[in-house]
Amino acid sequence: MANQKSQLFLFGIIFGLLFILVLGVLFFFETQKSASLEKNIVRLDQTLEDKNQQISALSYQRNQLNQSLLRTAQTLNSTELELELTRANLSEVSDALFASQNQLNHSKQILSQLKNNISVLRSEVIAIDKNLNDSIQWFKVNSVLPSSYSSFTGEVLGGCFEGNVLNLGCASFVMSRSLNFNYRTEAIDRLYSLEELRTRQGGDCEDFSLFLKALITSIKSVRNFEIAAWRADPAGAEKYTIFKDGNQYWYYSGTGVILGNSDSLFPYMVCFNTNYDAVSRGYQGHCIVALASSDIKSSDGMALLRNAQLFEPQNGQYLGRVGTDLYLCVNGNRNCERQLNTIYFVTSNSDSYQFSEGQWKGYEDGHVQTTEFFQTLDKLSNLD
Repeated sequence: MANQKSQLFLFGIIFGLLFILVLGVLFFFETQKSASLEKNIVRLDQTLEDKNQQISALSYQRNQLNQSLLRTAQTLNSTELELELTRANLSEVSDALFASQNQLNHSKQILSQLKNNISVLRSEVIAIDKNLNDSIQWFKVNSVLPSSYSSFTGEVLGGCFEGNVLNLGCASFVMSRSLNFNYRTEAIDRLYSLEELRTRQGGDCEDFSLFLKALITSIKSVRNFEIAAWRADPAGAEKYTIFKDGNQYWYYSGTGVILGNSDSLFPYMVCFNTNYDAVSRGYQGHCIVALASSDIKSSDGMALLRNAQLFEPQNGQYLGRVGTDLYLCVNGNRNCERQLNTIYFVTSNSDSYQFSEGQWKGYEDGHVQTTEFFQTLDKLSNLD
């Protein structure tokens, strides 16, 4: 019994030790397992923390993206509105362009017609300009006596000079004596050339004026001389000889007047109204020669005729001065050409001037205007 008890006791001790050992092993494993689990938990917590941070970052990015998407949507909406406005504007522009194209086509048709009209107008202006140039050339050609008058000029140089003084009355007398020049009325008033006057053997007052003007200019080209006219003496006490042939003398009742030296005098034909004919309701005029101290080159210089000396080309009689015995039309004085004893028409050695519509105008002025007109036509022709 005692032995059985000892064995049971020993078995109990062994069993207890085994139990304790098992418990120790279990505790050890549990402890290791717990430590490993804690490490896993720590790692999981860290991983969870990292994931939470990533989630926060992603959430922030999502919010930013949502805001960006919202702004983009707003921009798209605004752009859509702008596109609608642009479409509307483009539609208006397209309509305007279409209307402009129609207007352009119409303008091109007008321009084409205008160019055709310009071409026609150019031809007409060319003809006008040619007439102006021909007129200017006419006055230049007829400013001196042609060679066909050389014999007459020789007679004047030999018989109408007393020393260095040209007797204008003598020159007029020789015209009648040698050329058979006489005053001739004209059915249609016009200015004849010097060659035509030779054939016609005279003319009216403007023809005589043109001839004496040309004679003085011709003699000026070969010599220097004094020019003398004669002044009427109503009492008849004085006699002014204009020509002598042997014992025969031709004279006027008057005295001689020296008008000046040929170097400082320039001859012009001047015309003016003498009276108004109530029956024909027209003006009757007369033309004479003026000797001015200036060479007038354009219509702007007409005032240079003031104080010019005047003489009658048909007999060489002195008639006074411009500004005292005859007056001169002034620019701006409308209807001046209708006033009596007022000069409204002037012919120089290169041009002819007429007062009209309150202004002096010459052929050269017309030529300048046609030149300017041509320039304007050229600009219009270059339009596309």
